[in-house]
Amino acid sequence: MQEQKKSLGCFLCGVENPHGMKLTWFSDFEQGVVWTDVEVAPYYNGYPGVTHGGIVAALLDETSFRAIALEEKERFLTDERVFVTGSLNIHYHKPTPTGQPLRVVGWIKRAGDKRYETLAEIRLPDGTVTASGRALIMKPADDFGDQTGFSSDWPVD
Repeated sequence: MQEQKKSLGCFLCGVENPHGMKLTWFSDFEQGVVWTDVEVAPYYNGYPGVTHGGIVAALLDETSFRAIALEEKERFLTDERVFVTGSLNIHYHKPTPTGQPLRVVGWIKRAGDKRYETLAEIRLPDGTVTASGRALIMKPADDFGDQTGFSSDWPVD
C-alpha cells in the first residue's frame, strides 16, 4: 500500500485549498486498485442528504485518473508523464449519501503508452455501488502547459 502524491491547490486533494475536500488516495498494487475514503459534507448536497452529482463526478474523475499510478508508479504526477481526462462516462446507480462513510475505488481496464481506460466506483460500507465511471485518461497535446499555465514543477507534497 502506498500513499499517493497530493497537490497544494486541487479541489479534491489539495492540502492548502480552504474549500477543498483534502482527500488522500492510496495505491494497492497487490489488489490492483487505488482508493480513498470520504464522508461527503452536507454542504455538497444536491438534495438534502444526497451528494450533488457534480461532486460524485469529480470523485469518479479523480479516482479514474489516479488509477494510472498503478502502472506509472514513480513517474505518476511528474513532468515526464502528464495525463488528463479525455472523457468520463458516469452511471448514477442510486443516491450517494452525504454524512456517511464512502470508499471510492479505481482500477485500470486497459493500459497503453499514451492512454489508459480506467474504471471507478463509489461504494457504501456494505459494498453497494452508488455510482460508477469509465474514463479515458490520455497524454495531453504538447502545448498543454502553454494553454493552461501548467508547470511541471507544480507543488505536490
